[in-house]
Amino acid sequence: MRLVRALLKLLLAFTLITVVLSIVSSIAAAVAKTRLVDRAEPDDDEIDLVSIFEGRRFRSSSTSFRGGRIVNWQSGTDIDLRGVRLDPAGAQLEVWDIFGGLRIRVPEDWRVRMHGIAIFGGAGSAARAPDEAGDHPVIDVRYRAVFGGLGIVPEPDDEVLAV
Repeated sequence: MRLVRALLKLLLAFTLITVVLSIVSSIAAAVAKTRLVDRAEPDDDEIDLVSIFEGRRFRSSSTSFRGGRIVNWQSGTDIDLRGVRLDPAGAQLEVWDIFGGLRIRVPEDWRVRMHGIAIFGGAGSAARAPDEAGDHPVIDVRYRAVFGGLGIVPEPDDEVLAV
């Protein structure tokens, strides 16, 4: 009986912490929405993409992509990099995903290196790792996912296939 009570108290504490964090995150996101500036155009070589409280789709057509910063906060965002050419030196993306979901689509031949931390969330890539054989572009993704999920997916470019 003591074990059941202890587990119920633990569950209640976890639920309260989650609710409080969600409320605090919503307030912080509302403040951040007025302060963070979105600078992301399809042909930009470096992006500063901000998506807070709104779903978003972004397709890049950069000819020398170097990376940038992505903030996804209480949103669902789809970023399509399949029409991009990486800079010869590679690219670095800094990604923050807080209480949201983020999908980044990359060309099938890209190599992806991921570093970061996920707290009550997750991050993963189905793309090839840079240590595999081949002379292909490498993108370095540094992420922080808090109650959110980040997925990097290699896919053929459906816009090119449709032509």
